[in-house]
Amino acid sequence: MIDRLLIANRGEIACRIARTCRTLGIAVVCVFTEADANALWVREADRAFRIGSYLDAEGLVSVALRAGARAVHPGFGFLAENVAFARAVLAAGLIWVGPSPESMEALASKEGAKELAVRAEVPVLPNYTLENAEFPLMVKAVAGGGGKGMRRVDRREDLLAATQSAASEAARSFGDDRFILEPLLVQARHVEVQVLGDQHGTVIHLGERDCSLQRRHQKVMEECPAPDLPMRDQLHDASVRLARAAGYSNAGTVEFLVSGEQFYFLEMNTRLQVEHPVTEMVYGLDLVEWQLRIAQGERLALDLQPRGHAVEVRLYAEDPQHNHRPCAGPVLEWRQPTGVRVETALQVQDEISSHYDPMVAKLIAYGSTRDEALRRLRRALEDTVLFGVECNRDFLKHWLERAHQERFFIDTLDQHPWNGPVDEWAPWAAAAAQWLQWSGENWRNMPGLAPRWRFQESEFCWENDLCGWLPDGRLWLERSGERRCFRVLWGESEVWVASDRQLSRLTLPAAVSKTGLAGGKEVQAPLTGSIVEIAVAPGQSVQAGDLLLRLEAMKMDHRLLSPGDGTVAEVLCEAGEVVQAKAVLVRLK
Repeated sequence: MIDRLLIANRGEIACRIARTCRTLGIAVVCVFTEADANALWVREADRAFRIGSYLDAEGLVSVALRAGARAVHPGFGFLAENVAFARAVLAAGLIWVGPSPESMEALASKEGAKELAVRAEVPVLPNYTLENAEFPLMVKAVAGGGGKGMRRVDRREDLLAATQSAASEAARSFGDDRFILEPLLVQARHVEVQVLGDQHGTVIHLGERDCSLQRRHQKVMEECPAPDLPMRDQLHDASVRLARAAGYSNAGTVEFLVSGEQFYFLEMNTRLQVEHPVTEMVYGLDLVEWQLRIAQGERLALDLQPRGHAVEVRLYAEDPQHNHRPCAGPVLEWRQPTGVRVETALQVQDEISSHYDPMVAKLIAYGSTRDEALRRLRRALEDTVLFGVECNRDFLKHWLERAHQERFFIDTLDQHPWNGPVDEWAPWAAAAAQWLQWSGENWRNMPGLAPRWRFQESEFCWENDLCGWLPDGRLWLERSGERRCFRVLWGESEVWVASDRQLSRLTLPAAVSKTGLAGGKEVQAPLTGSIVEIAVAPGQSVQAGDLLLRLEAMKMDHRLLSPGDGTVAEVLCEAGEVVQAKAVLVRLK
């Protein structure tokens, strides 16, 4: 029996697994790096151990043995699908909470998984060669996952550069630079089926999830069940056939591309998925609990029927108005919504690190109908406050509003760029908050006398306006007979304003002058990361939009482009170097 478990992961999934362990009476052992020393999962663990990296397989096994753990749960990401790690855990006499290494190995490669799918009579897309390729197509890393090593190519003249870029990224991320070429399905949906298998040959499915709304090949919104799916039963049957063919046990996900009434196998994830909560809520079970039960040899004895609808969105520390650029920094205020399920490890005063994925929370809403679930989730987003870093809250709210009437495809976000809302009340709320901080009491202008208040470079004039503080710390502001509420946080260089309509970051003039690019002649690092490619040299002429260098940070590849025409004066970094946020990397003249 598992009485003590090592969670070989971090963040919200570490908290999620620990929660199930506590309900089952299982002691929790966690690990942490220097950047995570004060993290929530560390504080709540029964025992916690400092490690150098979450990718240190040998160190993780050593910790498990030292702590007296009986089993290891890999979570998702990091070493969750690493066959060598799974074998090392088993060789140490520990229980691996996941599929067998043999099943993982059979499904690890996109090439091998496609061959297995063909034998299981599961439809697959054909492979192209460089010579017979037709466009548009997708370049996919053989060992890829999480959107890494994937490139869309629309023209033959772009194919060589795309394959080289994908191969380079795949080599860094997975240690394997091989790739395949597949047809690109236009207006396709991404649908995945949750499967469970035990160690006695039983495999079942727990319905499907629609994960079509994506950016950078990474999921933004997931829901269960998939709406308006004509081949639902066929997808379920194909997934079970594939899992049986692989001798699969534990939790796994079979992913498909759906185009019209046709579907094609994409890949199988041999682990728990980020979006598993929507399945749990619709089927009324705890997938982590069943992972543990299966790992201990229990037989599957489930006959569950789906009820209702669940929708999940991923709250990221990123700037949607600047190509979803990840953001790092201290969290100044964090208010979770009520009425929905929240999966997070975030605490106020935590530091969003540039070393890890920028996802800070998952919000999951359940309803008897899809519309009910969407409404609840939208309301929850309106109640969510995150100050200190940019986040995608308003971006998510926008797409939830469209989800009531619109069908999403995997290229929807590429075709419909989002510019963000504008809340004209935000500067007024900031000015009112500053006034109240100074005056210490509610105020109202006298009839016929319109007080003026300077904020930033604008002058605001109140006419019969009122403002004040509510007991919960919110600011109320009344203008022209309309009253709204805000949360306002003043910093040294910026003001954060939150309402149900928008999260606003208002930069003060002093900060604006400090953060520019020296008249467009300096290119700075947007965040701390590692230089993976330098595409220019001193003396080289460049045009606006030309690639200068590539920076890898927060599990993403960032292309830094020339802000204008000119000549490279200096390159102030080297390939492989770790640079700090706002460091000057290239000077132009």
